[in-house]
Amino acid sequence: MRAWRDKPGNRKRLSERQRKYVQSPDRKLQERARGLWRKYKLTLEEYEKMLDDQEGCCAICGTDKNERGGRDRPLAVDHCHVSGRVRSLLCDRCNSILGYADDSADRLLRAALYLIEFQGGGDAI
Repeated sequence: MRAWRDKPGNRKRLSERQRKYVQSPDRKLQERARGLWRKYKLTLEEYEKMLDDQEGCCAICGTDKNERGGRDRPLAVDHCHVSGRVRSLLCDRCNSILGYADDSADRLLRAALYLIEFQGGGDAI
């Protein structure tokens, strides 16, 4: 690519092509589709079907909002880090919870029991 770019006239052609791409209305959609495929081998149509099957909501908490930094974002694709298998779509908070728990059901269960134990201002130690 570098050799082609450095040939006379190609640098200008490349910058024109980049300018057209950046101004393209479908650019974000194309980038999203490329990222889904690269990371999860998931097509945009498969993502949309999952979103439709989940009624546009997080599979854990059921929220239809996914705001981070004050702007709406698509739900995250949750996947097993060992097998790579896609599980469902999650909001950023629920996806982070699983990530910080290292996908450990035991750790999450213990955390839930801990919260239940101290729910409603129970006696602290």
